Amino acid sequence: DLASPDIGKMTHLTTQLRTVVRSASYVLQRFRNTLGRHPGSLRVLDIHSILYDIQHHLAPGFPCGLKLDLAQGPLEVMGDHELLWHLFENLIRNGLEAIQGRADGMVTVSTSTSLKDNSAQIIVKDNGSGISPELLPRIFDLNCSTKPGGMGIGLYVVRRAATLHGGRVECSSETGAGSEFTVFLPLKPERESNP
Repeated sequence: DLASPDIGKMTHLTTQLRTVVRSASYVLQRFRNTLGRHPGSLRVLDIHSILYDIQHHLAPGFPCGLKLDLAQGPLEVMGDHELLWHLFENLIRNGLEAIQGRADGMVTVSTSTSLKDNSAQIIVKDNGSGISPELLPRIFDLNCSTKPGGMGIGLYVVRRAATLHGGRVECSSETGAGSEFTVFLPLKPERESNP
């Protein structure tokens, strides 16, 4: 006599499996869309608009813990909307996942400009568990993951998208205190005045 299956447990496992499959599918789709792309037709984009859109997109899954501290006015760069959207969505999502379970968990996204090197600076900072010093030098490598069960694609895509836009991304992290990612992108060139 076989024991009858626990319907509640089966339903829970099925729900978990669907979530994992959707998550893997989402990451692979992002990877496919970003890996082979190059910013073909660049257009003027407001980074603040992209960040607000990502905040709205992530709100249902992460109802609290995200603060946008953006500079006054638009922050315009020449870019590919999809590539930049995925770059910032990945960094913000990683930060939100890093603070899960912390009552004081917070991800802060701040922006500024540097006239010295004519760049936009976007900082995504969290107070999560941080990244181990041993792993930090390799976090942007393909197949390197900071998460259990991670695929090691996300931060590789972040670096690739920044590089394709003539920018760069840097990370500092302290185990137990959190991580800070800074993205540098060239500002939209000012139009030259005609004599």
